[in-house]
Amino acid sequence: MPTQGHKRGSNDPSTSNDQGREGNKRLCAIAKGTAATPTLEMDVIKVAKEGIGKVLSRLDKVSPPYANMDFIGYLRNKISALEAIIDDKVVVGVFGRSGAGKSSLMNAILGVKTLLPSGTVGACTSVIIQVEANMTDSNYVAEIDFISKEEWETELKSLLNIKEMDGEEKDKRMVNMANSKIQALYGEDAVGKSFDELKSLESETFSDIPEFLSSTRKILSFDTATKFSTEIACYIRSKRKIHGNSSQIHYWPLVKYVTIKMPNSKDVLEHIVLVDLPGTGDCNKARDEMWESYITKCSSVWVVADIDRAAADSDAWNILDNSISNMGPGGQCQNITFICTKTDIINPDNYMREMDDEDLHLHIEDSSNYSEEQKRACILHRNQQAKMEIQENYSNPYEIIDEIQVFTVSSQEFQKDNHYVLRQEETEIPELRALLKSLNDQRSEKVMRDYVNGAYGILSLVHVVNHEITKSMETEKETLHKLLEQRLEDELQNIDQFMSDIHMEFDKCLSAGVLESEKTCVTRAKEEVIAPKGKRGGGYHQTLRAVCNGQGSCRSTNGVKTNMNASLSNSLCDSIRNIFSKTFKKSQKSISAKIDNFSILLESYDEETMFPRLAFLKTEEHKLKADLKNEIVQRKKKIYSSLTKSIMTTMLPSYIGQSNCQHSSVTIQS
Repeated sequence: MPTQGHKRGSNDPSTSNDQGREGNKRLCAIAKGTAATPTLEMDVIKVAKEGIGKVLSRLDKVSPPYANMDFIGYLRNKISALEAIIDDKVVVGVFGRSGAGKSSLMNAILGVKTLLPSGTVGACTSVIIQVEANMTDSNYVAEIDFISKEEWETELKSLLNIKEMDGEEKDKRMVNMANSKIQALYGEDAVGKSFDELKSLESETFSDIPEFLSSTRKILSFDTATKFSTEIACYIRSKRKIHGNSSQIHYWPLVKYVTIKMPNSKDVLEHIVLVDLPGTGDCNKARDEMWESYITKCSSVWVVADIDRAAADSDAWNILDNSISNMGPGGQCQNITFICTKTDIINPDNYMREMDDEDLHLHIEDSSNYSEEQKRACILHRNQQAKMEIQENYSNPYEIIDEIQVFTVSSQEFQKDNHYVLRQEETEIPELRALLKSLNDQRSEKVMRDYVNGAYGILSLVHVVNHEITKSMETEKETLHKLLEQRLEDELQNIDQFMSDIHMEFDKCLSAGVLESEKTCVTRAKEEVIAPKGKRGGGYHQTLRAVCNGQGSCRSTNGVKTNMNASLSNSLCDSIRNIFSKTFKKSQKSISAKIDNFSILLESYDEETMFPRLAFLKTEEHKLKADLKNEIVQRKKKIYSSLTKSIMTTMLPSYIGQSNCQHSSVTIQS
């Protein structure tokens, strides 16, 4: 930290006299946790920003004769890092098959009926959508990111190859998917055209989206949700069949993802990003990899399914089964919420006939309006049954969270102005919104605390530099330095031993996992592709070819994931499951706990003249520990995924060889 050669002058950033002293005292109380009364988040950050603003204004006026410019640069970097704290957000992933009601659910939670297009027969959301707060103005804004032109050409060739397959290789669902993408962009009569013929249409097809051709982001902004929803539909919604106006172009096949910024949503979205993930992934490898990358970023996961089939919805449970390793050991998921939608869709008479009398106890409050009360009672009864069934069906192989939350919601009933059957609270939308607000409030509190700590540290540093050092203070500083240096050495030795023990245990477990993998690899490969436990029917050759083309993995149009690499790495993953959980999950023996306990600071050090230095060091230590824990989360993901990636690298020559094979009778060989 450069401080030598600093001279105090009229343009010095430290010469603020008494200005801001009361604000600094307030920050000190908050940073120490000794503030007398709770303080509103924005009020606290305002005080902190005012203090930092005064430092910045003086930094703009300094010149080399009055200050050490290295120190000034150091201060600017610290302030820039401080501003980045405010942008820290929690990612909430919303998963579910097409038609499960994700868009309607998000509209209801956000309090806008027409934000995300929904409810169209034969249409579904087809791209990843991020929804966050618009903190700038009152418009509804969409930022549309496209795949590259080269990526689309590669995908188009792949789509045409899918259509040309025949015999056992032909997959009707994949062919339908290929046709829908080609029709969306080139028109209904484009299905039989060749690659060159389709390319010749692109000057007209892409004339309205020059951003795609120039690889730039397209931005749409409207002052009403209705207009916004209408204009973005062609970028995010697919239709199973295209009828009528064949000149209507749907650009969703070219879209990588869309970021929607919503006004007046600060209370639930200021520090939250809601991510609507289409279906159960994408059969396009690049999009599927992006889909899976979002899973690893999710702190919360919402799995959405139609209540009529929620407990037995294979798609919904496949999301958990196929993704739970990415959410937990390979990700940062802290809670899972299962949401049953469309609870208002029920036939009371049929429902009552299906239920045994002993299981159904209706409480009709208003006999004068029997039909509506009967429907309400049946809805509430089914909701309770669904919650119990889902809780019973949930398994937790990676110990992400012991119990999932289950909500039974009706977006339609919640948004009705009149003639509703369910009361607002019975739709459970308010409760779900409260959950989202709670996540936002928790992150807001963390952002406030981190920002205030950082600001207080910077102001303490300025205070240190601002004051002359006496001879006695110099002696005290040297004594403190030696004490801190010894503490650092002792703490690092403790950490080194802890990490060495972990490394030895991992090495032992992995060695056992390698031996088990060698024994089971062929059996696991055959189980994954040839007899995939009810995932699919028919022959396996097209699946195996798709796996080889995808370097070990592929996803069908209905979201079923076949991952040879993951299957072959299962024994390795199983071998480290316990030690991995103990090391990275929050517990007394985890790395996170070890970092929390790490400190070189002396709580009992009473020398008042050294307090500003210790205050700065405390904020620096707090930030370094937080950064280190974030880095460990990212490295944890890489460590866990490295097992599967290692298998893929080893198998790659075989995948390439089989992929280049011209015969359809591809075989699995040991």
